[in-house]
Amino acid sequence: MLPNINRSPEPLQNQIWPPNPTAMPAKESLVNQSLDLQLPQDQVSLQWPQSLESPNKIDTEEMNIQFFEPEDLQTEAKEQALEESKLKAKQSLLKDEKSLHQAQDKFSQIQSKYLLSFRRYEQAQDLLSDYQSQIHPGKNAPSELKQKINTLKFEVQRLHAETEQGRWALEQQNTVVDKLQLQVERSRSHYLLLNQEN
Repeated sequence: MLPNINRSPEPLQNQIWPPNPTAMPAKESLVNQSLDLQLPQDQVSLQWPQSLESPNKIDTEEMNIQFFEPEDLQTEAKEQALEESKLKAKQSLLKDEKSLHQAQDKFSQIQSKYLLSFRRYEQAQDLLSDYQSQIHPGKNAPSELKQKINTLKFEVQRLHAETEQGRWALEQQNTVVDKLQLQVERSRSHYLLLNQEN
């Protein structure tokens, strides 16, 4: 008679697992079989330096380790910040002094041009007055003299405008120089104040 293949499987609670517990090798035996690491005892011992009594005790003096207190770190940071401020103040002072020297040089150039124009203007005025004095009332002036007078009048007007323009430029540049002088004084005072701090 053939077995009944449609028979329901046996309930799990009725099954025994593992089938034979005594036949299963222990975990320790599995580990020993897979990892054969039975080394001599002298090969696995740790050799610590003589100066160290244990791995958890470190001779800081022998290892030359320096420890800083929080106050020391703050003091060092303040000193470093002060040195950086001194360097910036010095660079700013040098920059302001350079700008001042350039402005003073430009002022000298404008002043020289202004003085030259002013002298030419005065000379043209004197020459015009001299030509005009040669014209006598009630008499016709020579055409050549009249031409010189007319030419000098235009020259006096041109030199007068040039002189006024030079005067204005000189005043403007003088204002620039004054402002830069004040800036240099402030920068120098700030730099000297930082160098007085300890």
